[in-house]
Amino acid sequence: DENHSMDDAISALQARLQTQPDDVEGWRMLGRSYMSVQRFGDAAQAFRRVVNLSAGDTAAHIDYAEARVMTDQEGIVGPIGDEFIALAAAAPDNPKAAWYAGLAEYERGDVEAARMHWEKLLGADTPPQVRQIIEQRLDPVAVAAETARELERLFEVEPGDMPGSDGTFITSAGALLDALDGPK
Repeated sequence: DENHSMDDAISALQARLQTQPDDVEGWRMLGRSYMSVQRFGDAAQAFRRVVNLSAGDTAAHIDYAEARVMTDQEGIVGPIGDEFIALAAAAPDNPKAAWYAGLAEYERGDVEAARMHWEKLLGADTPPQVRQIIEQRLDPVAVAAETARELERLFEVEPGDMPGSDGTFITSAGALLDALDGPK
């Protein structure tokens, strides 16, 4: 049974880490093992240990944030989203950081920033299944971003100055009609 063998592997790794508590790669493997069986709280604890043992390891911080986002009620729109955005800036070539930073930006309504993060992933050595998911997400993001740019150009306003807008989109039909009527 696959679950039984994974549980055995996790137990063996836990036992080894009891006697070798400074084994960074062992803790990293334990965190990844927990992630694979969706024990996200345990994964976060293991990755926190990796972060504490390996100062400056951005990949460890990314793994730690990923495990925490799975259990945080605010999810990607909360402080962990900010953390991913900062981690993506610190590790611009890390696909996991780019993915989650893009999700954070997208969920907050900044489709242009999301697009920038996700387009980085298309330039990487991305597996076909992941590429398809990214392209599916980028398609509506690209359409929405282009629509916002076109509306801003048509109304000759700066982003954020559009009537009824949140800086990206006109959000009500009334505001659109008022804008089409021009200044009164």
